[in-house]
Amino acid sequence: MNGKEDPILIVRNLKSAYGNQVILQNVSFEVSRGEILVILGTSGCGKSTLLRHLIGLDAPVAGEVLIERKNIIHATDPERTALLRRIGVMYQSGALFGSMTLNENILLPVEEFTHLPPEARQLLAWLKLTAVGLEKYADHLPSEISGGMQKRAALARAMALDPVILFLDEPSAGLDPVTSADLDELILRLNQSLGITFVVVTHELSSIYAIATRVIMLDSSEKTIIAQGSPIELRDSSSDSRVRNFFMRNSKKRSEKSE
Repeated sequence: MNGKEDPILIVRNLKSAYGNQVILQNVSFEVSRGEILVILGTSGCGKSTLLRHLIGLDAPVAGEVLIERKNIIHATDPERTALLRRIGVMYQSGALFGSMTLNENILLPVEEFTHLPPEARQLLAWLKLTAVGLEKYADHLPSEISGGMQKRAALARAMALDPVILFLDEPSAGLDPVTSADLDELILRLNQSLGITFVVVTHELSSIYAIATRVIMLDSSEKTIIAQGSPIELRDSSSDSRVRNFFMRNSKKRSEKSE
């Protein structure tokens, strides 16, 4: 894996603003094929805003976002549609359709964007549910399964069109530690077995340490990336107190409790 030779995602000099309020500026990074990149930072640093630019929901004020060397920002409508079919998105809430079974939720993008025969669509949906361990719950509604299972179902739907890169927005939000760890293990397994590239927005330290190949850290005052590297490297070697404090915050809380 070599990000210099074969980056699947390239972000160059991205700037984001709402009116005169700058949210992000001079944001540049690359993501290698097969990598799990985590975007982190404190509240208000622009993580969610950056994600919206990466998946094509909002256009930045300036800069470029390239997926497989194709610019999603300046693409024509047909090019943009083709690009969006190459990515999958799992939103923080899961965003499953409550009136549809898990099977129907996964079939929705397959029916919308492919011309597969019905038997092939059903097989594809079953394969995706099997990949996340939910094949026995295909006919259940989202309200009939646990929160952790809903997250897995949302991940299965994000995988429906066999994307080359998956974007996950706070995947562990609202989950207990055990269920969150199970989801981390699933992400790692999908990454290792299928070679899926992940870009994950999260502030959960346990998940960051568990899944991240590399992290980039945003800062609300500088409005850009202030650090990047492996979580262990940044925790142990960063000279920036903001970075160290982020990675050591659990240790500080335990120390304060013991006092």
